[in-house]
Amino acid sequence: MRNSWQKAGWWFAASLAGALLSLIAFGAPEAIGAWAVPLGALGLPMLVFGAAGTGFGVLAGIGERRLRHGVGVLARWTVLPEEWAAFRAFDQRCAAAQPALHNDFAHRPDATGPIEVVFGARQVLMDGSYHTLRHGGLPSLCDLAWLQPEDAPETLHFALAQPRGRYGGLVWLTLRVPVPRAARAEGLRVFHHYRALLPADLTPAPLRRPGLVAAWGAGAHALGGAIAIAGWMSGGEGIGPALLIGGLVLAGLAWVVTLVLLGAGFLARRAPVRAPSPPP
Repeated sequence: MRNSWQKAGWWFAASLAGALLSLIAFGAPEAIGAWAVPLGALGLPMLVFGAAGTGFGVLAGIGERRLRHGVGVLARWTVLPEEWAAFRAFDQRCAAAQPALHNDFAHRPDATGPIEVVFGARQVLMDGSYHTLRHGGLPSLCDLAWLQPEDAPETLHFALAQPRGRYGGLVWLTLRVPVPRAARAEGLRVFHHYRALLPADLTPAPLRRPGLVAAWGAGAHALGGAIAIAGWMSGGEGIGPALLIGGLVLAGLAWVVTLVLLGAGFLARRAPVRAPSPPP
């Protein structure tokens, strides 16, 4: 992620707009009449997703700032211009050879080097782009390997996965980080550090206790349904419309999140594309 604070600002603006729409829809439903339901249906998702996006952006901004100031740094190295050019060509060839794997790093067209790489305990900052590397995070770290291309610097290869928002399932991501010859010792330290973070059992958490996940989803759905019924029985008076819309949103989100978690867990049984094994 680049420009973390700027993106957090945009998400915060969206959440404020959603809060304003929700306040209008639920605070004065009689004044706006039939517009109360569509405004509430638009404002609630904007408020929820805007707040979530703001949180992610702020956390990324704080993490990036800490690394830039040397706080919690695990390793740091500089990639020279000729090394960066060779890595960039290699990275683009890998992306073209595996189009199903989305590259989590976006190259700047004008980036020529030298490029700074800073690793923290659970994150990396490369050419100003901040990425979290945490098993069970968003995205989740699933695999790690050491690549040794013939015409480019040795490379750390991270395999990541995150839920697919629109159609369900998983989106597989890759993040490749060049390790110059002069920084090979630091690169191996990073490799062993992140390899140790991967659990021996990579079975996704939703598949370890799917009944519990389904039970939580059913409970949240029932709660949302009860709130919606209470709002509907109020006859549109007072906070009735707010309860109706809020309950429907909660009930719908409960099943969507449950199905996404269970579906992503089943799809995650398929191991991501593994890179070549690291050198001994």
